[in-house]
Amino acid sequence: MGEPHPAMVDKDLAGVRETWDRLASEDPMWAVLSRPEKRHGKWDEDEFFETGESFVEEKLAWVRSIAGELPNGPVLDFGCGLGRLTQPLSQHFSSAVGVDISATMIARAEAANRHGDRCTFFLNERSDLGAFDDASFGFVCTHIVLQHMPLALSAGYLREFMRVLRPGGLAFIQMNEVTRNPVLRLLHRVLPTEQIHALLKHRERAAFSMYGRDLEEAERILASAGGRVIGVATAPYGRWWLNHHVLVERTGDHGSSPTWVAGARRPAPDGRSREDHGAVADEEDTVFGPRPDSS
Repeated sequence: MGEPHPAMVDKDLAGVRETWDRLASEDPMWAVLSRPEKRHGKWDEDEFFETGESFVEEKLAWVRSIAGELPNGPVLDFGCGLGRLTQPLSQHFSSAVGVDISATMIARAEAANRHGDRCTFFLNERSDLGAFDDASFGFVCTHIVLQHMPLALSAGYLREFMRVLRPGGLAFIQMNEVTRNPVLRLLHRVLPTEQIHALLKHRERAAFSMYGRDLEEAERILASAGGRVIGVATAPYGRWWLNHHVLVERTGDHGSSPTWVAGARRPAPDGRSREDHGAVADEEDTVFGPRPDSS
């Protein structure tokens, strides 16, 4: 499949920017972490930011269990929103840069920043990360972001993550994939499942769209840009999705074939989760609500 037309990518980008500027103005904390009971301004600010601290501690422990020590250098938090993850990430790396497409989110993140110059925020309204030089970061983090982007747009960002990473750097990438149950996958392809669910459960349209990419396709994109998957944790996310946490190492080899190292497992063909290096403990999303707990 060829590269998408630039006009199509620009249209997708404009749609994403419009959605997140609107959500940032209406209910910013809920837009970032969409727990149903916290809608309409019910998040407590301290509680909201504490969720970021605990999430970062847990996920960096997972990263260390696979890669050993964290890489040196600054960290890029892509789709930072209010800086919920950017701020705690800045305490584990030399500095942290939060990037978001919404000017309103960036302004609110700067106002909430408790870490001074060690934590900075940057408005990026481009379909690339051209504001940053090659090999600028030791670590890239993106969580509950790519799943809300059309696939052509998110593919470009996957490549850009590898470009801005230093050789030996790591990327923690969360992404969704449509369930591997063949019947449900077919239904999802032909029906507006997210809108039907939102209308039936919440009596309103879904606040934003969800997009899924097969894990193998994401791996091919990353490998073409010099990335190697070294860890995967997968769990069901509601009825329609698989939620993947993917750890990628920047190897410096562009255009290589995908390489799965020991322990980085694909999801089972029947759609049930196959987890490695610990379970995915993820956060809720507006479209489908919280996924069922395993406990």
